[in-house]
Amino acid sequence: MGHESKTRSAYKGTSSKAILHQYDFLGDFYLILGPELVFSYGMWEEGDTLDSAQIRKLDYHAEAAHAVGADRVLDIGCGYGSLLHRLVQAHHVKHAVGITMSPCQVAWARDQHWPGCEVRAENWFDHSATPRAPPVCPRRSAATSSCVSGGKSARAT
Repeated sequence: MGHESKTRSAYKGTSSKAILHQYDFLGDFYLILGPELVFSYGMWEEGDTLDSAQIRKLDYHAEAAHAVGADRVLDIGCGYGSLLHRLVQAHHVKHAVGITMSPCQVAWARDQHWPGCEVRAENWFDHSATPRAPPVCPRRSAATSSCVSGGKSARAT
């Protein structure tokens, strides 16, 4: 049992090497992700464009996380920050913080200079508040779209 608990406490999810291999290669595949590099399925309805399907999915996540109007939101595995941007831009979130282990994603998101959005290179196991970025409170929400493919009524493709 002692060995088992040591193994569990040392586990920190996907390795940095795996993250770099998966997300930091900007080949032609990224051309199909849309202008904000949304790295997951859209929620499609008839006649949708890629952009409208992606926006519908981002809006779905904002509402499902009860993030609309929140003071602060934490997006775990934020990718290139598209959900952060949408939360601040369209859902009246005052400050959205995203964490990802991908240096490429952090650099791209920071280069967008989206007001109210902050992206950190950080493993979610190590996440903590800093004086510059206090804990998510008092109206708060946390979301991760990287683990969610849609929802019961979503038509994800």
